[in-house]
Amino acid sequence: MTDTPSIDVAVAKYDQVAAQIRDIVVAEYPGAAWSEGRPAGQSGGDAPEQTRRTSPIWVVDVPLADDAAARDRVVEAADKVLTAAGIDGFAVVVARPGDFEYVAGDAWGVSFNLGGMKNVTLSYETGSLPKN
Repeated sequence: MTDTPSIDVAVAKYDQVAAQIRDIVVAEYPGAAWSEGRPAGQSGGDAPEQTRRTSPIWVVDVPLADDAAARDRVVEAADKVLTAAGIDGFAVVVARPGDFEYVAGDAWGVSFNLGGMKNVTLSYETGSLPKN
């Protein structure tokens, strides 16, 4: 990656990655339905011509926190999606029965978060990127 993308270009890519990760979880738990727990947001960037965005927090009620084998399959498949998009694979923050959190990022400052206890959540926050 040599050219810094605009916020709109980056968000389009990150939204596509997030949708693919949500699909991976649904493939593991057929019939599961994601819902938007918090809407997307926007804040100022590090300079006047920059901005940051946060995705919706997506929530699904599946027992991934208590199913290590399923969680490993989901994270392995999600890592393939992330790395294909130029994003580092998930790093473990917490992985124990009943609780997990993984984070991933890229050169432009995105932070993807996948985790949960009773519910699973997925979200991302961009780095400070050009508005246009």
